[in-house]
Amino acid sequence: PWLKISAAGTVRQLATQGDADLTGTLACNWPAFSERHRAVLGESLELVGHEAKPFALKGPLWPAVASANQRVSNELTGSVSLPWSAIQARGLSVGPAELRADVNRGVLHLGPVDAALGTGRLKFRSQLALNEPLLTLNVGKGPLLENVRLSPELCRGWIKYALPVLAESAVAEGQFSLTLVADGSIPLAAPTATANVAGV
Repeated sequence: PWLKISAAGTVRQLATQGDADLTGTLACNWPAFSERHRAVLGESLELVGHEAKPFALKGPLWPAVASANQRVSNELTGSVSLPWSAIQARGLSVGPAELRADVNRGVLHLGPVDAALGTGRLKFRSQLALNEPLLTLNVGKGPLLENVRLSPELCRGWIKYALPVLAESAVAEGQFSLTLVADGSIPLAAPTATANVAGV
């Protein structure tokens, strides 16, 4: 299994709201997760890590009154961290870090993350409003990539989407940084087609 949860506490009123008061540990086996979802993640993505972290979940698991848009109760609160040892993807190497996730008033808060990205840094924070009709990841403005060194692998795997002329570069030198000049939005249903992200 790629996910292991050890929990203690109570879940009451299962027929109505599922009122939870749970604490415990959660461990994600990233290599097993990668293999399980290989068709979606692609062949180039490799995730490493299997560290257990504490989690907490408190409040109604679902709304008292069913609604087409309300996926979770606004009274539900929770927190967990998902650490990894390394990530490899299309010429990019991300060092050890963890993604903290907190739920409060129907909003999932992710990050902030600050991880080594090759010789540079990867930084981001985001929010996901769980009860909106269209699930959209909102990414906070500010530094996203800092002093990332160019390489032919990086050009073929990632930079080709922004600068296609660099896609087949045999030689690539230098560094680059990327800062989001405004909060960005990425609809999860069609992330590449309708994302609204601006950076310099």
